[in-house]
Amino acid sequence: MNIEKTVRGRGARTILTFVIIAAAFALGYLLGGKGAPSDPALHTHQHAAHEPEADTVWTCSMHPQIRLPQPGKCPICFMDLIPAQREQRGAEMEAVSLRQIALSQDARKQAEVLVEPVSRRPVSVETRLLGKVDYDETRVSTITTRMAGRIDKLYVDYTGSTVTRGQPMA
Repeated sequence: MNIEKTVRGRGARTILTFVIIAAAFALGYLLGGKGAPSDPALHTHQHAAHEPEADTVWTCSMHPQIRLPQPGKCPICFMDLIPAQREQRGAEMEAVSLRQIALSQDARKQAEVLVEPVSRRPVSVETRLLGKVDYDETRVSTITTRMAGRIDKLYVDYTGSTVTRGQPMA
């Protein structure tokens, strides 16, 4: 009889603990989105009297891949976008995908980019490494003179080898 009360008490405690944890998760889920920044597409900003030119592109200083036609916030870091002049693009610049980089002539000069055709040629690289050179204990032997107590055959020939009871060692 006493055991049944203990088991029932533990079961009720377990269920109550589960209900409290579930309620905490539900409350966190419901209140979790209150402090997060809202969707940047929903922002409407009041700007100065002068509107930027039609060829102005807005970009993030931390994420230059973000290029939007209107001012606002960066969708990645929520920083204010800064104006960047849209470059005059030729036909080859329009075909550039997001995985490619296109530099203007001035940018190539400043970056000191060297462009040359791909070719196969031998490459040698010098690599400096730090290490320790040690000997192989299984291949080391010592030559001693014949005298009383000399060991002729050593059955355990390296540090850390496993031995069993009664196994000869020397």
